Amino acid sequence: MATFSCMEVQEMVTDYLHKELDGEKRNLVKEHLGGCGDCLSHYSTEAQISTLIISSSWNQESTQEIVNRVRLRIESEPEN
Repeated sequence: MATFSCMEVQEMVTDYLHKELDGEKRNLVKEHLGGCGDCLSHYSTEAQISTLIISSSWNQESTQEIVNRVRLRIESEPEN
């Protein structure tokens, strides 16, 4: 069975979150996240960003501006 590097997994996290990966890739990413704290942390950050973007009210801001603002907010919060 093939495996993915951390760089590859982190590049696929958004697609994984949105269920846009085929079954084999999805399973390999899931397996990697289960054993890699750094990638799991990256996944958690991206999941929080997605949740906040979806729940925020849309206005004239570009998507990238929203992502940047949310990322700063998440990064400034203390870790549990």
